[in-house]
Amino acid sequence: MPRCDRRTDIMGWEDDRGVSEVLGAILLFGIIVMAIGGYQAFVVPQQTAEIEFNHNDRVSEDMKEFRNALLSAAADNEPRSSSIELAPKYPTRTIGLNPGASGGTLSTEAAGPIEIDADFSSGQVCDEGLGPDTDVSTRSITYTPNYHAYRSGQSITVDSSIVYRQSGDESLVDTSQILIRGSRIQLMPIQGDFSETGEHATSVTMIPSGSGGKVVGDDASDNFNVSIPTTLSAEAWEEELESSSDYFVTVHSVPGEERVKIELMGTGTSGGPSSYTFRCTAIGLDTDPGLNPPGIPFTDDLNETTEDGLNPHGAFVLERATLTGDNATEVTFRHRGSEEGVGTTSDLTITEARFAYYGPLGQGAGGGQGQPFQKPETAAYRNVSDFEIGGSARSVDGHTWESGETKSITISFDEDAQAGDFYILRLKLEGEGVDPILADYFVGVDSE
Repeated sequence: MPRCDRRTDIMGWEDDRGVSEVLGAILLFGIIVMAIGGYQAFVVPQQTAEIEFNHNDRVSEDMKEFRNALLSAAADNEPRSSSIELAPKYPTRTIGLNPGASGGTLSTEAAGPIEIDADFSSGQVCDEGLGPDTDVSTRSITYTPNYHAYRSGQSITVDSSIVYRQSGDESLVDTSQILIRGSRIQLMPIQGDFSETGEHATSVTMIPSGSGGKVVGDDASDNFNVSIPTTLSAEAWEEELESSSDYFVTVHSVPGEERVKIELMGTGTSGGPSSYTFRCTAIGLDTDPGLNPPGIPFTDDLNETTEDGLNPHGAFVLERATLTGDNATEVTFRHRGSEEGVGTTSDLTITEARFAYYGPLGQGAGGGQGQPFQKPETAAYRNVSDFEIGGSARSVDGHTWESGETKSITISFDEDAQAGDFYILRLKLEGEGVDPILADYFVGVDSE
């Protein structure tokens, strides 16, 4: 019996040693669980917020490209497509769990009608089948995020040619406006309902109606208003217009409505222009826009200093632009002469040029080759080698076109030009018996 007691004592000592090992393992396991819990509670949300922050930046670029595609569709009267990444992609994790799906939404907002409040009998500038008192509605399109950790994620809106982000009560404008440039008023009503929510990228096709409108002369004797639906403040619109129009007077908000009224000088007022050109191109999102803008007779206003809109259908038209290597593009223009009663038989010479903008167009963040986009800062044309992109107009040794002639000019940049890039080029044209003509061209670069 005593021997058995000793064995019991010995086995009891062995059991005590086993308990301490088990307790050590449990403690270690608890430390690991706490570490994983801390990682999940603090590190994963920080990483998630960074991923969502970077995604919000990418969507901002996507929406700028979407806006550029709208401008291209309106300028070229050709459909364009653009893609928006709706949600971020979270990494596969060995430790820790990702949040649930984060599906953003891209959708149109039923903004309201475009109204022109003027003394002149304007007729319809966006559909020749509608009466002068019939307003044409437009829409804005907004990306709304649904993030888990990044609480400052901003909605991003394309509205009347402007891209802006909404951060609380503050609007942050990302692009300039082209609604009113000098005496040119470019209406671009968005048609169609669109809404897509998900974790994927979605593509939108923009279908133009064709361009038309009306030239208004000295019958607009008094100041008049162009009223547009927008969630951007009157103050923000006024700031944008200050850099691009000499003829706007002020911008008013409309009480109780998401709308602003832009007051413009009449053609009969002191300081007002001799005429206004209203140009309209409706854009349908994944649908035919269903509007038929009337044509603009350019015969009269070719004899005035005027801006005829992007790629004007006047005497001097853009045919094409192609890459030629060495950072250069070859841009071909045609002097239409008196073809279709729109022009002049006088020779036309380019005497000034200005490069208003350069940007990427189409899918992704780069040019047509999918490379990282590097915006050129300067351009070279004729005797001027340092045109600043976005700078002022410069005099050039002129190219001259005879009536009916088609020929090209060569423009080079300080960065690689790629297929799918575009730039906006303003030219001043002069000829015998013709007052100087100012015209803006949306130059989309194609491969050879």
